[in-house]
Parts: sequence; structure tokens; C-alpha cells
Amino acid sequence: MSQNSKKTKGCWTCRSRKVRCDLTLPTCSNCLRASRNCQYGLRLSWPREGDRRRSIVSQKSAIPRSHAGREDLDPHVFNIGSSDIALYLNLAYRQSCSTVEDGSDGQWPSWIDAHGYPVDRIPRGLHWISPDLGNVDSVLLSYYESVIATMFTSVDDIQFRGLLVAMSFIDNSPSSSGVLQSVYALSALQLYGKGNAAQYKDAALAALELSTRQALTTKDRLQHIAANLLLCSYEICTSPESPWAMYMCHAKILAEEVFCLDQTYEGDFLVILQWIFHHDAFSRFSVRHYDRRTPKMIACAFNDQIRRRALFSGNNTQVSNVVGCSTEVLSSIATLFNTVVDHDDPQFNSLERIEILNTIERSLAYCSQHVDARNYGDASIQPDTAAKVAELYRLAGLVYLYRAGRGMPANAPKVRNAVESGLSILATLNKLDRAFPFVILGCEARTDEERLVVLDLLRRNQAQKELGTSSRAHWFIQTSWAQDDLHTEKEVNYIRKLDAIISLGNAPPSFS
Repeated sequence: MSQNSKKTKGCWTCRSRKVRCDLTLPTCSNCLRASRNCQYGLRLSWPREGDRRRSIVSQKSAIPRSHAGREDLDPHVFNIGSSDIALYLNLAYRQSCSTVEDGSDGQWPSWIDAHGYPVDRIPRGLHWISPDLGNVDSVLLSYYESVIATMFTSVDDIQFRGLLVAMSFIDNSPSSSGVLQSVYALSALQLYGKGNAAQYKDAALAALELSTRQALTTKDRLQHIAANLLLCSYEICTSPESPWAMYMCHAKILAEEVFCLDQTYEGDFLVILQWIFHHDAFSRFSVRHYDRRTPKMIACAFNDQIRRRALFSGNNTQVSNVVGCSTEVLSSIATLFNTVVDHDDPQFNSLERIEILNTIERSLAYCSQHVDARNYGDASIQPDTAAKVAELYRLAGLVYLYRAGRGMPANAPKVRNAVESGLSILATLNKLDRAFPFVILGCEARTDEERLVVLDLLRRNQAQKELGTSSRAHWFIQTSWAQDDLHTEKEVNYIRKLDAIISLGNAPPSFS
């Protein structure tokens, strides 16, 4: 082709400048005179800023509106590791066995580890820090009152904050000492680490054992319940595989001796009853999805006596800061854990079970939860936070009912409505140290924008002291996301996914 050959269209430079091109090759006269780069042929085209004629211009802003202020934050890194792949293969194998009758003998293939799960990698406890010399007990007690006590409630509750300290100093009995040493143990664990805290735990156990050498009064039993729940929290913070359930079950046995079915309770008695009910309810969730549960685990977790006693006391529609929601909502969620069966179970479509689910759904969908502002230290802010946390429990209960109870897919309208409502609340919270609603709602985040809401709140949680909830929730949610992202062709069975993740460790984790 000669130098004077012509093109049917002008060069890109003249076209962008909107001037007439003489079409001369290889360089037009306009570009030659102005010493510009003359461009002919094909080129990758990107919309110019403000070009309204280009239909491919995105109408969304680069930063989602709900995250418009987070461009200064560090990015979140979400990795899928070898253990996630092993869990994916496990779930894929289970799903194939449930849909194909291939004469399988039920044995795991060679590429799946012992129990069918990879090695546990849940984060461990705090590092050891050398304490300053001085009145260590005073420091531990002060730390409990100012920090630890607020971690047991959805917001700072005046009544609960001073209750256990008061129970520690009722008298000089071994039971009182057991509560006090348990308080010290939990504070020392948070401040100095397990190595320094173990002496207080041992002292608490010794005091409780000493008190059992004589007949226990109602006061002693209440103190034993409080001490066992403190030690339960201690074990949860120490390791996900620690024997936290042992202390919770012991507290339940004592609670059945103290609280009667035909009596209502108020004040401090009600606080203790609601505290044990909170642990009782979510132990059912852990045991229900733990595939190596023992008969003793089942007997303790699904004993319904504490739930029935809690329903008879107090205002069931009032939000309890120890529980995180109203007793009515927690009772519905606890009953739901008893009702959930695998989607392939013959009982899944039974009329009796469906009617129970209908009752629970009506209760969660139409319940009213009320907040009493008199229970809060900062009446201008905390009642609003308490109401939001209570609503998260209700929404998480509905999501679990739809996904686990009814077998709905993740994109079902009822599921998405509840999840979107929950995530909009999560975006407004400064922290959330309640594992169950965080995990259930967080696992349903599908888009990058939704996952940013969850990850940003996890980051805010990690910036504050809390009782191990953030690390457990972070690990669980990201493990669930990894499975959702790996199962691209077919959505993974919801119950089996929960079963697999919860069963990764050598003991059921706590979601209290």
C-alpha cells in the first residue's frame, strides 16, 4: 500500500479533536503539522468522563454509598487455603453420596483426613504479658467492673455490672471465694494471658470443691452457678476446644435445683436465670451441628427445663441485656434448634414439624421487643443499641429458620429481606460481641459490599477487648464464605455446611 493511500475514516486523533482528517497514511496532515501521534485502526475504547452517549458507563459510584468514608481504611484480605479446599472436597463428597446411589460403603476416600475434616486452625487465646507488681487483686477486680462485666451484656447494664462483685463479698464462705477467684481468673486471662490466670482458676475450683463438703444453701447454689458460668467464659476465651460445656452443664443442674417451674423470679434471681438460659440456648446450636456429639452432650444441651423456667419469669417481651434479646425471641430460637433436621431426613416434611416451624415463624415475625431505659448507664445512646442487637437476634432466628428449618436457598426473597435488614443494622454498630446473630447473618453476605459491612465490623470488634467472640466469628464467617465461593455450580447444603464447619475442632465451639 502506498504512502498516499486513503482510509475511509479519519484517524482517532482527529476524531477525538472533532476536526476534519485528510485520511493520509501513515500520518495525516493535521497530525504531521502539529507533531501529534496519529492513530489508525482498532483500539481499546474506554468511556470518557462525562460522556452521556456511552451506554456502558456505570451508573454506580466507585465506592458504595454505605462505604463512602472507608477509602482511607486498609483493604481486607480474604484467602482460601488448603484447609478450605479440604473442607470443600468433604462437602462435595457428602453431597454426591446423598444424590447418587453408587453402592458406597460409607467410608471416606483417601483424600479426606481423620473424621473427614482437616486439622483445626481456629485462633487461640491471648499472649502472656508480665503484670506490674502491686495490689494485683485490686487491679483485676477493677478491670472486671470496668471492662469484663460489660462484655457479658449487649450494652453496659447497671444491674449486672455490680451483681457478681456483690455475690463475691456476701461473706467469707468458700462459695463467695469461688465467685471472686473466677472473676480474678477471667480478668487475669484478658490482661495477662493463660499462664498467669491459671492460678486463679485453680483457686476457684478448689473453693467450689471445698464448699460442697457441707450442705449447699440457695445462696451457695446461686454462687456456684455464677462461678461456673464465669469459668465457662474463661474456657471459651482460652481455646475453642476447651471444656466450656462441662461448666455450663453443671450450672444447669444447679439452676434446676434453685429455680422452680411454678414460681416467677425477679431482680437478681431473674438475671442469673436469664444468664444460664442464654448459654443453654446456644449450646443446643453447637451440639446440634457437631457430628461427634455424645449422649451426655445431647442430654445436657436439649434438656428443656431452663427454658421453661425462664418463660415463667419476668416480662417476656422486654429485652434482657444478658440474653441480648427478649426471652420470647430466645425461647423461639432455642425451640428451633430442637426442630431442625437434615433436609434428607424423613421427618423434614412431617406435618407436626411443619406446624412447629409455622408457630416459631409467627412468633419471630410478629413479636415486639421492648427496651427499659432505666437499666442503662448512658440512657441517651445504649437503649438504641440494645434495641438493634435484639432485632439482630430476631432476624438471625428467621434466617436460620428459613435456611435450616425450611431448606430455602440463599437467594429466596424471605432470606434476602431478613439478611439485608440485618446487614443494614450491622453497618451502624460500633461493635457486636454476640456470636450467633453475627455468624448467621454474616455468613449470608454474598456481594463485596455486604462482606465489607461484616469485615469492617469485625475490624471494629478487634480494636476493642472482648471475650473471644470476634476471632471465633471471623474464622467461622470466612470459612463459610470460602465454601460458598468454591461451590459455584450448586449451592452447598446449608445444614451440612454448618455441620462441617462446627465439627472441624475436637469439641463443639460456643456461640453464646
